[in-house]
Amino acid sequence: MKIAVFGLGYVGAVTAVSLASNGHEVWGVDKDLTKVDWTSRGIAPVREPGLEKMLADALSAQRLHVTPRADAAVPFTDAAMVCVGTPTSHSGTTDLSFVLEVIRQIGNCIRDAPKSYMVLLRSTVPPGTTKQIVLPRLEESSGMTVGDSLKLYFHPEFMREGSALADSQHPALTVIGAPPECEAVGLDTLKEIYGDVDGPLLVLNYQEAELLKLACNGFHALKVAFANEIGALSGRFQADPQRVMSAFVLDTKLNISDAYLTPGFAFGGSCLLKDVRALTGSAVEKGLELPVCESILPSNDSHLDRLAASVVASNHQRVGIIGIAFKSGTDDVRESAALRLARRLSSAGKDVLVYEPEIALERLIGANLRYLTEMLPDYADRLVDWQTISSEADVLLVTRSGVVSPKELDAVELPVMDATRLS
Repeated sequence: MKIAVFGLGYVGAVTAVSLASNGHEVWGVDKDLTKVDWTSRGIAPVREPGLEKMLADALSAQRLHVTPRADAAVPFTDAAMVCVGTPTSHSGTTDLSFVLEVIRQIGNCIRDAPKSYMVLLRSTVPPGTTKQIVLPRLEESSGMTVGDSLKLYFHPEFMREGSALADSQHPALTVIGAPPECEAVGLDTLKEIYGDVDGPLLVLNYQEAELLKLACNGFHALKVAFANEIGALSGRFQADPQRVMSAFVLDTKLNISDAYLTPGFAFGGSCLLKDVRALTGSAVEKGLELPVCESILPSNDSHLDRLAASVVASNHQRVGIIGIAFKSGTDDVRESAALRLARRLSSAGKDVLVYEPEIALERLIGANLRYLTEMLPDYADRLVDWQTISSEADVLLVTRSGVVSPKELDAVELPVMDATRLS
């Protein structure tokens, strides 16, 4: 393909050189004349291991051209990748001015010389930007409608400075955000650009792809902050933080895995809640603040609050809760989030019924029974069988998957709220 890359910074320079090394003919575009001059002479505009050698090879093979002008690139290319900066403005919002100016330039070039064209926004932007801001600007400046002849995708990068070339050549995943009618074409586009690339190729919608990029970096930031808090706490207890976290990452079944990373219902149970309290309580005893860890339980409560508020605000009076044990395969209801929800709904005046096949009342003893009694004093009247709850409730609220089968849920003539999935 013939591709224009707008912006020759840390993302754009690596993107342009990588595309050229993979056989594409690339036009690098940047308004900074120094970057243009250096790049055209084989001097990498950013420091990145291996970039200068690949840049020299691309120039020697005449697969990379460099220009400060959009109209010297767009007419000769089939697609443009926008890799300009989106810094934080003084007001704390994302500054989209560089992106929108490039989009305007691309659109003007297409208006002046009508052609089929593809724009891939690589700059990191807030969710909703591509659809609500970039797309209208592209259509306005080009005089075309995004669709058959004009394509617009959001194409996030997942490169780390210092290893960007390796990340570009061997990505963990390659993602494109597309409108629903262009998903198949988007996947074909990825294959055309990257060929047999390592890792999965994913097509999401615009907002999903934008959120994915922010979620990745947010999680990376969270991991750094969490590790530093554990390190700080370790120091107060004469524990070696490196040894603690080195052992932590050896658990690839739970700690370093996809476990616990599915959006759904709030967590509960006898371990997570009490152990987070123990973690933060230990820090308090040592006069240490752990803002990340201290936010875990309030965040979990907020998630439960949002669900409770939506049910309370509904016109459903008799609420059937499916599943109150804190997880499948156990009758443990200690600190169950579903039981806490049941108590809130009952306190708000809702008539709550509960179906939990894991529980046999005659076998409940000790702390398990005490917690159930505390949350639902009249639990014996509220725990019912599937036939009763599916016929007498006004709405079914699923708090744990697998309690009843999808076929059983489909068969009931009741509205179903699935708290295990985000709506």
